[in-house]
Amino acid sequence: MSGGYTLLQLLIEEVSGEPFAEYVRRVIFNPLGMASAGYEWTTELQAAVATPYKPDSSAWPHYQFIERGSGGAYLTAADLARLVAASVGRRKEPAG
Repeated sequence: MSGGYTLLQLLIEEVSGEPFAEYVRRVIFNPLGMASAGYEWTTELQAAVATPYKPDSSAWPHYQFIERGSGGAYLTAADLARLVAASVGRRKEPAG
């Protein structure tokens, strides 16, 4: 994990006065329509997120990271496409 993003997470929490996950949901996920995105491993996400597998074909566990600023967000493929589209073209929907 990147220490710089962890510091950014702490700075956002200090300045905004709210937990990082709630801030990201309010400022990024909700405006982009990323309804399934989040930092908590919910039942809804479990049904929608792909399971990663190890080379021996056993499933990797889904970890919860305290350092949420540098990783730990759970996204569906559709939500990731929305985030990428907004990042590169200021669009709320993926092209095509």
